[in-house]
Amino acid sequence: MATEKNPEITLTLEDGLFADKVTADEISLSGSFYDMRVGKIQSKGNQLNLKLRGKAEEPEGQGFFVDGIIGISSSAMENEHASASVTIPIQQRLIAFESSEMTVDGSTVTVPLTVIGQKDLGKLTLEDIKFLEDDTLADDGEQPNKAPAVKVTQVEKTESNRLALTMNIKGVTDKNSAAEALDGRMVQLGDTEFLSKYS
Repeated sequence: MATEKNPEITLTLEDGLFADKVTADEISLSGSFYDMRVGKIQSKGNQLNLKLRGKAEEPEGQGFFVDGIIGISSSAMENEHASASVTIPIQQRLIAFESSEMTVDGSTVTVPLTVIGQKDLGKLTLEDIKFLEDDTLADDGEQPNKAPAVKVTQVEKTESNRLALTMNIKGVTDKNSAAEALDGRMVQLGDTEFLSKYS
């Protein structure tokens, strides 16, 4: 499951049936679902359809996504059969720049990238794509490391989850310096932030 907003999840019991009416109080969310809440619920036989509100987040202090966990009370089962839980792997929001197809002409860099965890890539405009500032501390612990400024000048959707970006990156002269400028940056696509990786 990707980190999309307001996901819809269908759970299926292998043994037993859900009660005809299941309430949000009978469902618990934890792991990367900790900050979400249960919206619409539909129960039918051995299937339970949940519309969750919000989006999966990294638990505080973790620095990475863990699995999302949905717990279901025994009262949500027919004849209060038994409680249950399901663990759902979370696919981290990620942008992977592909070095083999990168071209550099002065400070102009063109590179294809694969986006994981975002839909409707074709709706993105230049204004929707922003490289965020790097506020980490330098080795001396005093001055912040300033990542090179990146200005996206052209965007093209090439496949359902792939874009080709043309950018102007201050101070870049070759592929190596372009890789250093792009790797590990946080990139905002629309209202969602992604970690970038250079491969």
